[in-house]
Amino acid sequence: MIFLILGFGTAYAQKGTYVDSVQFIQYLDENTAIEEVKKKNLDIYYARVSSELLQDTDTKNLQIFYTTGGTFSILVNPAKGEEFNPFYYQKVRFALNYLVDRKLIVDELMSGNGVPMSSNYGPFDPDFLNIVPEVEKFHFRYNPELANFLITQTLEEAGAKKIQDKWTYG
Repeated sequence: MIFLILGFGTAYAQKGTYVDSVQFIQYLDENTAIEEVKKKNLDIYYARVSSELLQDTDTKNLQIFYTTGGTFSILVNPAKGEEFNPFYYQKVRFALNYLVDRKLIVDELMSGNGVPMSSNYGPFDPDFLNIVPEVEKFHFRYNPELANFLITQTLEEAGAKKIQDKWTYG
């Protein structure tokens, strides 16, 4: 039995980097940071810049990259405590899906720079297609009447009362 082993010169990447140093600077004002990039005092400004600011800025010396990289959430506290907490009830938290007008938030608060989302997976996520059928079963659309119905039903069962459009308990 004969084994023939052929060896070729292995190529490795050159060691080291092309960067001599990295310096992180925090700017409290994004206007200042953008001006520093325009003057070439900064190589990159890595943060979200509002579209309103870009509309009012000369972008001639800027290279702008639009990305899908962030989400905004409404978080509620579901903990049961000594005081009455309506968000303790799963049905009340579920009703928020119909109470929040996601399209209005994208259009008005984000100047149209976003996509309404009904789950933690957005339409650009590779797994989104796997969950679409399940999410669509609920028809999450702005529907304050349905939200009010679900919240009223749940809180009345819990012993709360709605007096002059305010929920009270105890």
